[in-house]
Amino acid sequence: TTTSSSSNSNNNSSRKHQFSNGEEVLSHSKDGRFYLGNIVEIDEANCQCMVQFADDTAHWSLFKDLRTLKVPESDELCAVCKSSKASRDNEIVLCYLCDQGYHQNCVQPHISQELTEPDSEWECPRCSRNKQTTGGSDARVSNKTVDATAGATTASPRKTRPNNVTQHHQDVDNKLKLPYDLDSLSWDAGHKMNTEQTYCYCGGPGEWYNRMLQCNRCRQWFHEACVDSLHYPLLYGDRFYVFACNLCNLSHGELAYRLELRWVDVVHLAMFNLSLHDVKIYFDYNTSITHWINNNWELLQAPLEMQKVCVEDRSQEVLRILESSRPRFKCGREVRKKSCVWGLRSRVPP
Repeated sequence: TTTSSSSNSNNNSSRKHQFSNGEEVLSHSKDGRFYLGNIVEIDEANCQCMVQFADDTAHWSLFKDLRTLKVPESDELCAVCKSSKASRDNEIVLCYLCDQGYHQNCVQPHISQELTEPDSEWECPRCSRNKQTTGGSDARVSNKTVDATAGATTASPRKTRPNNVTQHHQDVDNKLKLPYDLDSLSWDAGHKMNTEQTYCYCGGPGEWYNRMLQCNRCRQWFHEACVDSLHYPLLYGDRFYVFACNLCNLSHGELAYRLELRWVDVVHLAMFNLSLHDVKIYFDYNTSITHWINNNWELLQAPLEMQKVCVEDRSQEVLRILESSRPRFKCGREVRKKSCVWGLRSRVPP
């Protein structure tokens, strides 16, 4: 036992880390949430860092519980698994329209080996679906020769990119100063609404659950349409992001980091969205809740462990979550309705 313990200690102490003093990181706490802080000390022997938070508290976090906020410029990041690691049979392929990277095995159907060649033109699922629904033109086409017989070119799922450098600088300049005094706004107790109805870079009105992100530093809310760092459209009430606006993160620019969802969060998010669209209280766990999850699976950006559950088994997973999470969900049987219908006990996002 002593030998094994000594061996593990040597392995841990020699383990390479990617952290540096002063670096901003996300610390995964025991309550399951991620908290933004700065590294003030690194203990390589015990594979941990001392992280200081905005309220001036500090505690040790293991390397495995820390996430860096910036991705090395030399690495492409997979939009699905958020990893930059690649292998010969699972390379990261860039969509030729939006430049977002995907592992070959992280999308369905898997990306063939032929499409990993530099001159190949592979479309990601988002761009492919967007072509079918919009048929719009993409700003990047101006630099390419397009065959008129090939049909309309798809629009990028990201915000349309500026056609010239001047426009790009104008967009950036608009995010360097707010058109209002942030400190003068009057907020509610939860910091979700202000009486002035003034939000975002633009200073326009909004509702916090209606496709908006809250900056983790200044706590202001920002419209999806005004945010450039999102690769997928927001769902109603989806707050599973660590977001830093451009003004609070000038050194690295605007940042949106997707947090991992659990099954209970997915089911809750589905029911909240359904309640907004259908103005109903109860939904069939299979034909409504699971159906919504399947239709919005890509937008949920579920972690790899969750993706291992095949489509045919999702319905049973949804039912298991509903039955084991009664504080959140109520069965129709409680009000003399069918036992297959479920509702939220409180009509709020997860």
